[in-house]
Amino acid sequence: MKEVESVLANKRQSLLNGKNVLTPVSAEATIIQTKGESRNIVAKKVGLKSGHEVDRSIKAINTIDSLYLYP
Repeated sequence: MKEVESVLANKRQSLLNGKNVLTPVSAEATIIQTKGESRNIVAKKVGLKSGHEVDRSIKAINTIDSLYLYP
């Protein structure tokens, strides 16, 4: 989910930087409502308190996977 939000954040940044001149008004409103770091957006969606918790959770999951998938 964080990777997806990162890609969407890059698209929002390019739209806000004026690279895409033909942005509909409704799309601009959506962009403004969803601004912020991708990890913070993911935190809200999954019920965590901060983006830092998202990063720690990802690190924990990757560590567990590496321990059990490749003993």
